[in-house]
Amino acid sequence: MVKRSLLLLTIMICFLVGCGPGKIVVKTDDKQLSRDYKIYDEIIPADPGVFPGNQPWQIVNANLKRKVYFNDRQTIVLNEATKTSTGKDVKTQYHYHELSGYVLSGNLLIRIDKNVQNIGPGGVFIIPSNVHYAVLPLDGKVSYLEIFTPTRDDLRSPPNLPRFDENDVKSVIFKWYAYLDKLANVDNYLPLLANKGLVMRNPGAVIRNQEDFKTWYAGILKKTKTNTSKVKNVAVKLDEKSYFIAEFTVSWDAITSLDEKRTFTSRQKWTLVDQGGATPVILDTDYQETSNVVP
Repeated sequence: MVKRSLLLLTIMICFLVGCGPGKIVVKTDDKQLSRDYKIYDEIIPADPGVFPGNQPWQIVNANLKRKVYFNDRQTIVLNEATKTSTGKDVKTQYHYHELSGYVLSGNLLIRIDKNVQNIGPGGVFIIPSNVHYAVLPLDGKVSYLEIFTPTRDDLRSPPNLPRFDENDVKSVIFKWYAYLDKLANVDNYLPLLANKGLVMRNPGAVIRNQEDFKTWYAGILKKTKTNTSKVKNVAVKLDEKSYFIAEFTVSWDAITSLDEKRTFTSRQKWTLVDQGGATPVILDTDYQETSNVVP
């Protein structure tokens, strides 16, 4: 009797304050967890209804929109997606919900753990609780259903869309190198730098705040007479923290104050974030030399 009372009390507490496995429902780490059938959230009774096809879409990102419907213990998601980048290294996710999927049109790449398969219209994918998986569209337009048990309460509210997009990120990158080519005044750069958390790894220096940048840039101005940069192959993606990750190649040619020629090519990886300003700002930069500095 005591055990039964304690069990009922535990369930009541879970219903009232929530006993979920953390606020983040969808996870992307490498943990291998057992299937999870616990009760985490209070059941929100759904009203019976019939919904016409003209229900509004929720825009998730530039490549995905969805319609979400709730029953007492299930969530149905109608997805319409467009093709994104694919490859061998497809990042997976997992959650404690069971997922059953059905392809309505187009083709999907489905990865379950390390197994990858393409499926078309009528194809089904089954993802038990806490199994790592990925779903990627392979066509210009793909429609597919996802049914989650228990309900995906994190989908009850529309997604918070980022204020900026890929073009805004590219604009910051090209503006940055345009300033470098002009050897512009240092004040032009500062609005493009994060006001907290900044880490810029440059040849011979690591910059951790705007004062560090001013010191570094003053040295560049003293040593450089002319500067020319060529930015190529800019690829931008949004990570799970809503940070923009930009990767690109830069070729750099300069004439020093001693009339010496310098050339340098590198592969750059930048992280840009929204800190409330007019543009995304640079939070982190790193580089890999693809050619040596040539005198």
